[in-house]
Amino acid sequence: EYAFAPNGIAMDIYVSGVRIENLTVESVAEGVVLAGTAYVRDMRVVGCYTGVTVWSPDRVLIEDCLVEDSRDLGLGCWRPAKGGVFRQLVFVGDTTDVLFSNVDSVEVLDCVMDPETYVQFQSSSVASVRRCSIRGGLTVTGGSSVELRNNTIGPDFALGVQVTGSHIWGTGNQLLGGQQGTLSFNSRATAALSSNRILNVGPPSVYVYKDVIPADGPIDLRGNWWGTTDAEQIATWIIDVNDDAERIHEVLFEPYAENPVSEKPSSMGGLKSRFRSRN
Repeated sequence: EYAFAPNGIAMDIYVSGVRIENLTVESVAEGVVLAGTAYVRDMRVVGCYTGVTVWSPDRVLIEDCLVEDSRDLGLGCWRPAKGGVFRQLVFVGDTTDVLFSNVDSVEVLDCVMDPETYVQFQSSSVASVRRCSIRGGLTVTGGSSVELRNNTIGPDFALGVQVTGSHIWGTGNQLLGGQQGTLSFNSRATAALSSNRILNVGPPSVYVYKDVIPADGPIDLRGNWWGTTDAEQIATWIIDVNDDAERIHEVLFEPYAENPVSEKPSSMGGLKSRFRSRN
């Protein structure tokens, strides 16, 4: 089903086996809506209220696309979406946020999110985020479980990574902090992060909110590089039960890495430049 608008084309796709390549969608309410199996490549979605919406319970692969200046969401992926792969996507511009809600086995790979783009996983989402640059911050809420591997997150939001009632795990990330901190944990949140760089930019590196019910697991941040080998200094950057008994959860950070964790090479600049050359 194709809906035409004066300044662009909106596409609602409810059939399986669709292939979309070399398409520009501009200045419409909903840029592209996918509800069946689809392969999308080399697409530009510019100035739409919502850039790309995915409802498909079948496999969707979206790669090499630019989403720019969305007025609500750059990408919204909703139940019953399952097994989707989002690879080498670039999100730029005000309110071009990315939201995954109650999705299963989603992969977000090699994507670039500019400072204005905020990424959120909510409502029991299960996902893997690998080799992405997320400057505007990441939130994991509502019983979600998200793997983070070889990403760069921060420093252009209040908190680099916020975890509420959910679990994050992974290695090789560069957690660069935010205006109010690098990592925060709330409502029985848990973590298993090792071999990452967790850097301090002034506010606490890790902030644990007050809670009343113990979590099902620890906040395990052992084996990471904190920018120093001074255990007392690292402890001052962590706000947990050791600072206030009402926070009830303790952040495990010893033993810690005594040298910087190797930084993975990034091709994010090259990915963004490919789209700039098309403008």
